[in-house]
Amino acid sequence: MRLSERPSEGLRRLQHLGRRRTHQRPPPRLRGYEAKGLLDPHRTDGGTRRYSADDLERIRRITTLLAAGLNLTGIRRVLELEDETADLRGQLDQAQDTES
Repeated sequence: MRLSERPSEGLRRLQHLGRRRTHQRPPPRLRGYEAKGLLDPHRTDGGTRRYSADDLERIRRITTLLAAGLNLTGIRRVLELEDETADLRGQLDQAQDTES
């Protein structure tokens, strides 16, 4: 699912993410990921970042790719290709459903 298409359900504030053990990345790192285009969290009218379950999964994926030795530029490209692949699979599934 592309960043702009994520549902806004289950959103969490940045401060809460800093306390969660599941991603083990401090909030400044999350802001850096956003600055590099790796994350695009929902923002409230007041500008507070809110992270969805999809954002948390993306953070886990970034962490895994960092541990594998990729730099942030490489990770951005991997994530772009994964998003494109998911979009193409969705289009293929839809086309196959139409034919049935």
